[in-house]
Amino acid sequence: YIAELTIDPSFQGRGIGGRTLDMLFVLFRAQGRTSVRLVTHPLNKALKLYIRRGFAVTGWIADYEKTGEPRLVLTRRF
Repeated sequence: YIAELTIDPSFQGRGIGGRTLDMLFVLFRAQGRTSVRLVTHPLNKALKLYIRRGFAVTGWIADYEKTGEPRLVLTRRF
């Protein structure tokens, strides 16, 4: 379980986030996992990255943790 993963804005756009996800995928597969799920804000700039890395939108949370904020649920299968 990873609670949060962010890349400092001054380092974004350099491939760090994509490489980090790729390394996490290797670890998850080594643990025998068949999929990974993440929750993100629908306006998150990283959404395009997630889609390029094989995630698909699999759900929607209208009131995330009772904050009134919406969230997308994305899943990547291995």
